[in-house]
Amino acid sequence: MRNRINIFNKVGLLFRLGRLTNLLVIAGTQYLLRFCVLGPFVYPEDPDAISAISDFSILVLITLLLTVAGYVINDYFDRKIDAVNRPGDQVMDRLISPHGAIKLHMILNI
Repeated sequence: MRNRINIFNKVGLLFRLGRLTNLLVIAGTQYLLRFCVLGPFVYPEDPDAISAISDFSILVLITLLLTVAGYVINDYFDRKIDAVNRPGDQVMDRLISPHGAIKLHMILNI
């Protein structure tokens, strides 16, 4: 039972590290832009001129991965400041080591 709680805590920390709410807003904004602005206003005669939904979804996924990479490297460089401002609320040190954060940042950017 203790191991299960530890896993749930790690998943929760991972969502906080990735800032899930921000990522949902970014993805939602991109899809709304595609379907509500580009389709009807930019290409009213030919809605098929916009890329396929699968291609657009890949673009959204890449945007989200780059955003998470930015959040990770931001948390890496803000560790000392966060230790002073929010001493018990640091996600980086509880979830991933500083060296692991650099590796994760590089992997997400690649």
